[in-house]
Amino acid sequence: NFDCFFLIFTLGEQSQVSIDSHPRFQLSPVPSDEEDDDADEGDKLMYLSSDRKDDEPPSPSIDSGSTAATVTMVHQPNTKDHNKYPEHVTSVTYVVRKHYENFETIDWLKDLMRNRIRHRILRSQRRDSCRKRFLYYYDAWSGWICVLLVGISAVAGFVDIGAKWMSHWRTGVCKKAFWLNREQCCWGSTDVHFDEVHNEICSHWHSWSDIIGLTQTTAAAWFFRYFMFVSWSVVYAAFIVVLVVGSAPYASGIPEIKTILSGFIMFGYLGKWTFFIKSIGMIFATSSGLMIGKEGPFVHISCCCGNLFAKLFPKYGTNEARKREILSAAAATGVSVAFGAPIGGILFSLEEISYYFPYKTLWRTFFCCMIGALVVRTINPYGNGHEIQFPIEYNAPWATFEVIPFIGLGVLGGIWGALFIKANIAWCKKRKNSRLGRYPRAEVVVLTLITALICYPNQYLRLTMPELIKRLVGQCHVDDHMDL
Repeated sequence: NFDCFFLIFTLGEQSQVSIDSHPRFQLSPVPSDEEDDDADEGDKLMYLSSDRKDDEPPSPSIDSGSTAATVTMVHQPNTKDHNKYPEHVTSVTYVVRKHYENFETIDWLKDLMRNRIRHRILRSQRRDSCRKRFLYYYDAWSGWICVLLVGISAVAGFVDIGAKWMSHWRTGVCKKAFWLNREQCCWGSTDVHFDEVHNEICSHWHSWSDIIGLTQTTAAAWFFRYFMFVSWSVVYAAFIVVLVVGSAPYASGIPEIKTILSGFIMFGYLGKWTFFIKSIGMIFATSSGLMIGKEGPFVHISCCCGNLFAKLFPKYGTNEARKREILSAAAATGVSVAFGAPIGGILFSLEEISYYFPYKTLWRTFFCCMIGALVVRTINPYGNGHEIQFPIEYNAPWATFEVIPFIGLGVLGGIWGALFIKANIAWCKKRKNSRLGRYPRAEVVVLTLITALICYPNQYLRLTMPELIKRLVGQCHVDDHMDL
């Protein structure tokens, strides 16, 4: 392996002239493709060649994980006396690593230098034929095409639809079409009414006690519904434990994505199998009733899409440094589709997780986030015409005296957040030394069982987290009958 590149200079027969009197071939520390287009072609006559003549020294041997590129410079002096200052030919061979091993850190300068050499080769050959000209323009537009594919492939809508259906499956089933959740099942019914927590009740939706013929108001029916609620929650948790541990044992969260974007290589973390398992696993995990969110997994899934689509374009698939640009846009799209906030996704990627974020990546990230939000709005997974499940629409303005309770809520929220963080850190330290922490698979099932046993007696805790938040932040009406 070559951890450094080699510069091999081959000069002509005129060796008496000092090398310092001739211009050097320099590469900027963070090169970009746009710099080559603005270069003045009148200063230097540059030929890009990889062919070696017989009188040239042999190129250094390289392994399969490296690649070599030779740049030949011909300097023609502007003076009229060509005999005194003849032209000189300089061949510079760069040997850079093309592939990295697992758990290695990429070399940003070498990868960006290799990308610039590749771009100059395409640019110099674009007039040779129509095919090479097409390849040149295809390479120039590959970044926009790649982020477009990442935005279109946002699976947030399908994940939300599946999670809502499986969560409602714990309480009952739609007899006319079992693939519909409670809300969709009652759309075609004419006798729809609501319970104490504003859940739809209609003749098409049946609880598990109704299916076996128990009377709705008896104690036996209540305990049977309790048993089915807990059983389905445990089944969901056990299934996802087996699926993830056996097929894609990779952590899902923003810290790992930050590590990869900083230049760390982790094989398999953003692969197609991880994408498939993580998409299914998020549906089962959120449907089991665990107090977990979908924002971190959405970022992970979006980065998996970015990594898979980047392999279709040589500009990004064979260059780890340039691939980070696509991953930064994909991470922003994950936040965009999770919260329905494209601008928030851009700021999240720019300020929180990205280490290399050039100016052109900002516009591509904005384009990718807008496409992702548009796709979610088109799929309409929540049935309200919005890209979020609980849109807020207030017709009456707030009063001045309400500023005081707003401040109080902010203070209480900050205090509660600080206490929660301290309690979480203390529990994590205790968990490492506990017997349950030594068996993470059993821990997930036990926590799901305890959560389901506690949540079912409270009607509001039976709801999914987005449904509960929707009822908490919704505008109050005169005909509301909820205790909230």
